[in-house]
Amino acid sequence: MQRKILVALDGSIHDTYTRRYIHTIFKNQPDIMFTLATILPGRNLSESKQLLDGGEIKEPQDATSLKKKTQSQKHHDAIIQKLTTQGFSHDQFESSIVFSPTAPAIKLYNIGQLGLYDALLLARRGIDRLTSFLTGSTSQTILNKNNTMPVWVLNGAPANANFLIPVDCSRHCMAGVDHLAFILHDNPNAIITLFHATTFFTKDPEVNESVCYHKWGKEWQEQAKSTDKTCHYHFFAAQMILKEAGFPVSRTKTISSKMDIEPARAIVNYSNKHNFHNIVIGRRPKSDLGFFKGISDRLLNHTTDTALWIVG
Repeated sequence: MQRKILVALDGSIHDTYTRRYIHTIFKNQPDIMFTLATILPGRNLSESKQLLDGGEIKEPQDATSLKKKTQSQKHHDAIIQKLTTQGFSHDQFESSIVFSPTAPAIKLYNIGQLGLYDALLLARRGIDRLTSFLTGSTSQTILNKNNTMPVWVLNGAPANANFLIPVDCSRHCMAGVDHLAFILHDNPNAIITLFHATTFFTKDPEVNESVCYHKWGKEWQEQAKSTDKTCHYHFFAAQMILKEAGFPVSRTKTISSKMDIEPARAIVNYSNKHNFHNIVIGRRPKSDLGFFKGISDRLLNHTTDTALWIVG
């Protein structure tokens, strides 16, 4: 089953982390296709025009712009060459260098939506909060705008294929598991740990049986209920999604945390202690956020050398 990943590059040192991450997670995965994308600003565009959500502009013909495109293409070619020497096929890669009047984050989002990509991979540049507030953050802009395309944000240099996914019985958590199962179902490199956080200030969501019936079928649901009489069958549901997608049960684990203050803290503590370099979060809708809102935002700010997969 082919999967399409849009990979954002900007010519910085962070692109090295992106290349290494692709190799770490997706080596020996010939059905994963990558589009390397660099967004170049159109020359002499006003700031207001760059912020408009428009399409591509005609390719500038001035020497400066053509030089930037040539440099970007050489950069893409070097990354592809490095990955092919590590076992990837040239057929797995496409290169896209676009001059655009939109801000880079908006253009990446539009490309991802129009191209029906299964995820967007980009590296966080590590700017501090004040700089982010003043100039904006590509990853944060996309996350604020996007509610459909999964976004994978590299925060530093992740170095293993160990995945931690917090689960409960909510729809957004199960959507995260479903995305993980789709991407990794035939992956020989990944190990998945299902993590349930027990916290003082949050409680497990109530299970909407009609929604679950619609999603997975009544027979499947009844089997789950017979396994856990409380109907909080988060581990069973997640394991079944992974199993039905083809991910080996032998490479999944289940862990319940000790009581903690709130979910983000529990996730960060367990991830840091047990060397997880990948965390998958099913993002709640804004209308469903409580007092401890923005778990994905806090994970971005309190984890290092971690890829945060944000779904929804």
